Amino acid sequence: MSTSAMTTAIMDEETCVQLIKPHVQSTDVVVSSIGKLTHFLYTHCARDLNFYFRHGMGYASAFALGMAISQPERRVIALDGDGSALMNSQSMAAIADVNPPNLKYVIFNNGCYESTGGQPLPSGGTLDLCKIAEGMGLRNVSQVDTLDEVDRTLETFFSAPGCALLVLKVQPNLKHFPLVSPPFDANEMKYRFLSAMKDGGGEGAVVESAAAALPLRSGRKTKGCTR
Repeated sequence: MSTSAMTTAIMDEETCVQLIKPHVQSTDVVVSSIGKLTHFLYTHCARDLNFYFRHGMGYASAFALGMAISQPERRVIALDGDGSALMNSQSMAAIADVNPPNLKYVIFNNGCYESTGGQPLPSGGTLDLCKIAEGMGLRNVSQVDTLDEVDRTLETFFSAPGCALLVLKVQPNLKHFPLVSPPFDANEMKYRFLSAMKDGGGEGAVVESAAAALPLRSGRKTKGCTR
């Protein structure tokens, strides 16, 4: 996303997903949490090495940890919402205990359950996910509060070695409804994901997802990753 576009955009989940997209490498596994994150990841960066949690809240971080342990040669990126992170906060303790060097964990903190209508999180106004993560033992924790900081911070976050957690303080945006869903069910997604893993997901193996060529239920086409 260009600098001029950033000046007119708000720092919401969709904008940040678009800014994360250029940092996704062809061999990365990207795991997205239930709700809007899955829809935005599919819309802007459809790949067969993405694992979309469409109906399971709180599982993204634990699944990403398992993938990071079992696939040490791959980088694993977890995209999680604040509600899901709180629902399964023990994953932070497990991540801190294992400290996998190939795991990058991103939490989008908007202080509410946006996908179900914007209901506020308990203590949403004072919630400090960085302090929670540090209390769990995570060593490399940071937060971004403004859109101008995001690009620079993402560059450092993804290029630096080691396990890290980044909290993006995003604004709720209820104008995205209705959401665009991936046009395949969980079984097909699992098949695509496992096939991509088996194929190695190396350079050129998962560049433009097969999913991106399919028409969405809304009639729109996705913009797959070009890397």
